[in-house]
Amino acid sequence: MSKKEDREEIIEGLSPRTFRASALVLEKISRWRASLEHVFNEVREEFNLSSQESRTVFYLSRIALLDVGLSIYVLERIGKHTLPLRRKSSFMVAVSLVNRYPHMEKRIEALRGGLLSNTLLRYTSFDFLEKKKEEMISLPCVEKVSYKYSIPPLLSRRLVEYFGCSRAENVAVSFMRKHVWLRATGPEKIEKVVEFLSSRGIKYRRDQDFDFLFELLLPEYEPLPSIDSSIGVYQDKASIVAVAELTGELSDMELFIDAAAAPFMKTSLLCGSPTGPKEIIAIDVSLGRIRDSMHNLRECVSPTHVVCSDARIFSIRIGKSFDGALVDAPCTNSGALGADPGLRLSLWDLNTEEVMKYSTRQSSILLNVLAMLKRGKKLVYSTCSLLPEEGEEVVARILSGKKAELLRPRLFFEPGYPKYDFAKNVTRLFPEKQRSEAFFISVMKKA
Repeated sequence: MSKKEDREEIIEGLSPRTFRASALVLEKISRWRASLEHVFNEVREEFNLSSQESRTVFYLSRIALLDVGLSIYVLERIGKHTLPLRRKSSFMVAVSLVNRYPHMEKRIEALRGGLLSNTLLRYTSFDFLEKKKEEMISLPCVEKVSYKYSIPPLLSRRLVEYFGCSRAENVAVSFMRKHVWLRATGPEKIEKVVEFLSSRGIKYRRDQDFDFLFELLLPEYEPLPSIDSSIGVYQDKASIVAVAELTGELSDMELFIDAAAAPFMKTSLLCGSPTGPKEIIAIDVSLGRIRDSMHNLRECVSPTHVVCSDARIFSIRIGKSFDGALVDAPCTNSGALGADPGLRLSLWDLNTEEVMKYSTRQSSILLNVLAMLKRGKKLVYSTCSLLPEEGEEVVARILSGKKAELLRPRLFFEPGYPKYDFAKNVTRLFPEKQRSEAFFISVMKKA
């Protein structure tokens, strides 16, 4: 069966029940700012969905999130942007359905239940949506990138500001695709990962930089296949690159700190090899995240101590200091739009004030960790963010205080944003070139 036929089969499985479940997924993402995968699993249990219903709900939720810019544009133009959340979510599902499958226009009335009024239904017609899409083409570039490609407005402004309109559109288009990376949990598990993928008929590419990493060529409209975490874990390539900046020096490190560590994906890379640090302290502020993620540390070779603490104020015993550090700081997660389309909705109203709260917190964590680092030792600072406020601006603050000097990353992909004079000494990854999440990585040495 072709991909098109497969998607058609999923759509034909629509019912008032799966329509309602899909709308609830969007409602919960808006309300709780949670990921698509997390909310979908919640709704699947709540509705006790069958396997076929689950495929339909996941697909419908995903395409509604990818088309959220069109839905918001229509709501703003018809003066309905203040709709109650449940009705707004239902409208978004209906808009996406008709946008991608015009023949579904006649079925929406039967599917909607009591979720959409007759007035709202008029604005989900295919002809009306086509007119709105034509209008978007002539919008100023920032608005066009935002509405046409469902990129939250603040992110759209930053992309156009630093890249110009043409490349901003290319980056926006690349976020429409989900890039999936699977990491073998050790060299001895690589063959088992190959067996797992082959037994399920999953196509893949071996990564050219890391022999234990696989890019999976999966249907984008289905949840990720489950794999035993003792064999392999889903971890984006950009995340692995951040840890790789420390490779080769880890075995010389007596004591290492991983700040903001949960869900411990990077920690497990650091502690899972005989050539890792002699001892690791992994810090996270959330006890819930720690509890949910401890299984990721079961393959550790290096002794790893998990501490529930705020990395901005954590302190180590007097007379002790760290030989290396990783600060993958909490951030907006704006670089993960491709991996989690729920971010398109949850970040739509993101503003500069909120971003600056993240930026201030990131600087505080970095300064505190630097204070506990031995002089001349290395620290990697990274964020899964498109925003310079969470990357270059944080580094600029540290450099201005002469707390550290910048080292050019060994694995260099693209320079940082050109506004900064140190742009060639930090690196960024983007989905349209590296097929990864958008990521910022810098390497520092304590002054």
